[in-house]
Amino acid sequence: MTAEQELELASLLVKAQEGNGEAYRDFLDRSSHYVRRFVARRLSPAQTVEDVVQETLLSLHSARHTYVPGKPVVPWIHAIAQRRVFDYLRKRMRSTEGKAGPSFDQDEWQPGEAESEATSHLAVRDALANLSPQQRDILGLLKIDGLSTREVSERLRITEASVRVTAHRAYEKFKSYLLVKHYENE
Repeated sequence: MTAEQELELASLLVKAQEGNGEAYRDFLDRSSHYVRRFVARRLSPAQTVEDVVQETLLSLHSARHTYVPGKPVVPWIHAIAQRRVFDYLRKRMRSTEGKAGPSFDQDEWQPGEAESEATSHLAVRDALANLSPQQRDILGLLKIDGLSTREVSERLRITEASVRVTAHRAYEKFKSYLLVKHYENE
């Protein structure tokens, strides 16, 4: 999306917030194209994509009053769409908990234990590479070295609150990356 298109989209949303129904319909129509591309890159099949797109559009409708005029609109839409994708993945993961796992036809290749373990290690390595250096450092100190929040704070010369916030964000980013990769490969 170009900067000009983003400004037009933001203008439509501001007009919609002021009660302009035509601008609101135009905003939803244009947003749906962006949302559909965003969701389709993360999920399949088409039925699932459309379901998540509709959920996202409903969320945009419900949250339209939270958009702050003058701020970029695409990150606002992106955050809502990303949340709906994660909600779908969490719901799907919960619905498969306790089941034997995905079923395969007998003719399909089934990875052996060594291949699955190697794939898992690669996914974890990639998920860690997706984190910022500070997030990786904090996770390593907390989870691998077993340091306390206070010890990490002292070692990195940042506040304990900053350690907790950064660790929380790192956990969420790490978990989200693995969830998305898991369902992309399914």
